Amino acid sequence: MTTDRLFGQKLNLSQISGLLAAALVLVTGLLISWLTWSHLQEQLSLRLQQDAQRQLQRLTVAIAPSLLLQDRVSISVTLQEWVRGPELDAIRVLNNNQQLIAESGRAGTGGIELSQPVTQDNVAIGVLRADLNLQPAQQTAGRYLALGMIATAFCALLAGLAVFALAERYLGYVRQLQQRLQQWQQNTSTLLELPATPALAELQELHQTLSTLVRRQQQQQAIQQALARFSAGRPPEAGTSLQYHDCAVLFIEIEDLDSLQASLSADELTDNLNRYYRLLTQAAKLYNGK
Repeated sequence: MTTDRLFGQKLNLSQISGLLAAALVLVTGLLISWLTWSHLQEQLSLRLQQDAQRQLQRLTVAIAPSLLLQDRVSISVTLQEWVRGPELDAIRVLNNNQQLIAESGRAGTGGIELSQPVTQDNVAIGVLRADLNLQPAQQTAGRYLALGMIATAFCALLAGLAVFALAERYLGYVRQLQQRLQQWQQNTSTLLELPATPALAELQELHQTLSTLVRRQQQQQAIQQALARFSAGRPPEAGTSLQYHDCAVLFIEIEDLDSLQASLSADELTDNLNRYYRLLTQAAKLYNGK
């Protein structure tokens, strides 16, 4: 047994349509959320780098005279009093020989290193190196990603329910019609009872077509019931003696009966045939006939 047959046996068409719609919306929403998260994280990381770079530029102006004099104490005090901000984990001051002069904070994991040269009168006298922590940008982008995934799941649920309800409106009428047809097939002598008129325009055309077929069936049954009154009674039972009579038989054909059947309703056609039958019956009784 193939997978699609097994899947189709456990779920009906409405459920399959709802699941497919929900899966499509879910995949699309997750893709959009991932792209948004990636772009937002990149933008926030770039903004953090720009802010950190501006802080380092201001710090170079503050420590340039002390670095020119190799005043470690002043540089250390300046670093300790400098408000780094949450994104800068550590700042290190190095001279031109890449020797550590002073530092503040501890380097974290998962960050990047920024460098800013320290100049005095356009002459490089050292360099600032800072460890930039990108976790705030990642956390902010992650919150937006979580919100996007929640919204995607909610939209997928609504889309699945909407498609399921719409499919049920179609298939509900089809199921009722199938049950009515099965009942009518078991007893074709009865009239086919159609379900209530559906609200969907596509199914209304089918309902009108079936209603026309039902009206034709009603007219045919009405004609059969009316014409059955013209036939003779039941034939004699077996074993009874035969009786012979001198009689005459008159056959009368109703002209344009097909067009009359198409133009009149079942009730009108029955009334006309009954009146016709009464007239013929009265005429036959005048001559002791039937």
